[in-house]
Formats: sequence, structure tokens, C-alpha cells
Amino acid sequence: MAPAYARFDLGDHLMQTDRSAFLALGYTGAFRTEDYPDWHRGRRTYAVWVLELVEPDILAYMQRIQSYFDDLCVHPYRRQPHVTVFVSGFVAACRQWEDDYTPAQYEAQCQRLRQLALPTFAMTLGAINSFAHALYLEVHDQQGGIAAVRQTLQEVMPELRWGPYVPHVTLGMYREASATDDVVQRIERCPLTRAIHTQVTQVTLATYTAQEHLGPLHTRYTHALRVRQEGAEA
Repeated sequence: MAPAYARFDLGDHLMQTDRSAFLALGYTGAFRTEDYPDWHRGRRTYAVWVLELVEPDILAYMQRIQSYFDDLCVHPYRRQPHVTVFVSGFVAACRQWEDDYTPAQYEAQCQRLRQLALPTFAMTLGAINSFAHALYLEVHDQQGGIAAVRQTLQEVMPELRWGPYVPHVTLGMYREASATDDVVQRIERCPLTRAIHTQVTQVTLATYTAQEHLGPLHTRYTHALRVRQEGAEA
């Protein structure tokens, strides 16, 4: 099977990033390994639509950055590199809770993606930034492909999201509280970052076990994007 992404450049200047919101927090949050029974209610399988990152050069690049920040992050972090596109919820035979994800919803989303017939699109991995609890790479959706997939999936059901959508690739979760200005200084001193342009060729429905903290993703369905004709516009 061909990789989900094909690297075509590794040398562009990074787009300027804004870390003011993160700095304003004062301290990072520490990752907590609690069970959160009020969230999962005994359900085990959680579904998300993602863009998988499998190209070897990109994985090696991410590993170098993760090693640079190794002392700040929780180990092990076994979730494969990816961009979350849409959060669907807990896989369930029928809808009992508002965050259940049923076979009918899954089939309808797959059907909408087929009808969309979206061509392959470009995406750029950019600067290092941070949420309160996680270090991440910014993602730039310059051709609007991510936005188109999100809009299509939301035609079937509302997304389970508690804040604005920020496309990103998680590098790690903070193991303890650290001063945000110290973290930003580390980020700005990192000599490894550069813009990486990739071509997205598929969208994947993946699941993970809710009770397994930072555990791996499991591929359930892969939707191949339409091959873009040479010279075609987005």
C-alpha cells in the first residue's frame, strides 16, 4: 500500500506562529492517568477520523523533535503520528448516549465522503507550539482539504468538540507542570524545526481503547482520495 503522504519539499521557512495564549497560562498542565468512568461509562472503543503520517522521513523528523523534548513528556506515548480531522465518539450498536457513534452514522459518513470525491490535497507541518497539556506541530491546510472533509462529516452528525478546532500533530503530553515561558524558550531554541509539505491521499477512521492512556490507534476504514489530474486546480 502506498504511504498516506508523499514528501515533496523539506526546506521552506516556517510560517510565523503565535504562542501568546499558551504563555498566558503561566504553567502547563500535567497529564493524569485517571480512568474517567464518567466519560467512558464502561464503553471501550473510541472513533476518530484522522490523516495518518506514515512517510519515513516525516516519522524520523518527528522522532528527533520528540527526543529534544524527551524530559518534558510522558512515556510511553504509543499513539501513531496523525492529524485528527473529526471526533466521532464511542462505537455503539445503537445510540444511548450523545457521544455514541452508530453503524448508521458511520455508513452515512462514508457515503458522504464518496459523494464528495475530494482530490488529493497539500498540507504543511509547521512550527512547534503548545496546548496546556500537549506539545504539537502546527498544521496548515493551504488547499482547504481538511476543512472540506470536516464539513462533509459534520453533515451527518455534530462533532464532539469542546473548543475551537486546531489542526495539529501531537508530539507528547506534559508529564508535570512547567512554566510556560520556560517551555517557549525551549521551543524557540530547538534547531530542528522546518516546514514539511505533504500530499494527503487518504482519510482514515481509526479507533483507540478509552481505558488505555495514550495507546495506539487501530485502522478501521480507509477512504482513498481522488487522484488529482496534473495541472488541475484545488
